[in-house]
Amino acid sequence: MPELPEVETLKRELTRVLIGKKIKKVEGNFKLKLTGRKIVGLERRAKILIFKLDSGYLLVHLKMTGQLVYQGRSLMITGGHPNPPAGGPHKYTRAVIYFTDN
Repeated sequence: MPELPEVETLKRELTRVLIGKKIKKVEGNFKLKLTGRKIVGLERRAKILIFKLDSGYLLVHLKMTGQLVYQGRSLMITGGHPNPPAGGPHKYTRAVIYFTDN
């Protein structure tokens, strides 16, 4: 389970790259109405990451083995479980979010 300092570090790293990004589509085990929403802020309460959207919020808790991976053109940010997926999402991935800037 990621500890509080690790979650704070992940929040700071993701803030640098996600603010202002618009969600193009969402794939995964849960269906949320995130398409077209813009990320306007990122906060942390305890070990919960709060993605502030232009309309609503997305809350993420990494639990025991959770992981967030941001894959940009020349940058990868990972947090949570220490082994990032090689070559694509892990078979246990719950959601993949695509942004309009690819």
